[in-house]
Amino acid sequence: MTSETIKHIDHMLEHNTRVLHMAKAEKWEIFADEIEAYAAGMRSLCEMELAFSVHEDNVNVYDNLALLLVQQRSLMEAIQVRIDEIGVDITRLRKSHSSALAYYTV
Repeated sequence: MTSETIKHIDHMLEHNTRVLHMAKAEKWEIFADEIEAYAAGMRSLCEMELAFSVHEDNVNVYDNLALLLVQQRSLMEAIQVRIDEIGVDITRLRKSHSSALAYYTV
């Protein structure tokens, strides 16, 4: 594995930590700006050749990739919670709008 790949993994782990904190803090406006760059970085990581050799030096890389996957799952769960909240808000708005229309037509 090249040093560039290792640096990219480390960078994505840092970026993942930042966007995960934003999601948990419900800073969705800042999150929306950051997530696009994060997604592009993750796509880039997926396209990289991740050929591992059996060296002790790679233990940290394995740990970082494992942590990145765990945090990615947490991030996806936080995003799903937010999507569900938005869905509830949209349903409320539709009901409110329908009630307002019914009130004004009477």
